[in-house]
Amino acid sequence: EILVMESCPLQFSCTDQGWIETTPTVSASFDVYSGSDCQGEPSYSMSLMTYDGPRGHGTCLPMNGDSIDGHYCAAVNDKAVFHQTIYYCSEECATPWWRTYWGEAEEQVFEAGACVDGKILISCEEHTEETGTSSSSEQDGGEEEG
Repeated sequence: EILVMESCPLQFSCTDQGWIETTPTVSASFDVYSGSDCQGEPSYSMSLMTYDGPRGHGTCLPMNGDSIDGHYCAAVNDKAVFHQTIYYCSEECATPWWRTYWGEAEEQVFEAGACVDGKILISCEEHTEETGTSSSSEQDGGEEEG
């Protein structure tokens, strides 16, 4: 089963210059495990529409009682890397006053194939509307033949 979550349903983001259109163009795919150590088989897979680079904050997405913001995919040496800021116990991308004792939002970086908080990034695929094609940065980043 694959869950698809839409990011920023209005397709807009707030910046210092005002509201600008920011349509997500990249699909980040993850395997999600029941334990935080990613052992055994994944419980399910999910896909998240996101961006191809930093957009700052204003891309808030509620997720099971928490929320993420500032999410995007990038490729480093042809290997997918996903960035996000997670706000625990808040669906509005804000740290509740009672949570500040334990710390504020947490920056997370997922490198393809590595376990972070019970999730493994599988790929980041860029979608282009004009051509209907996609390109991806995947876990192995390609192998050199020798």
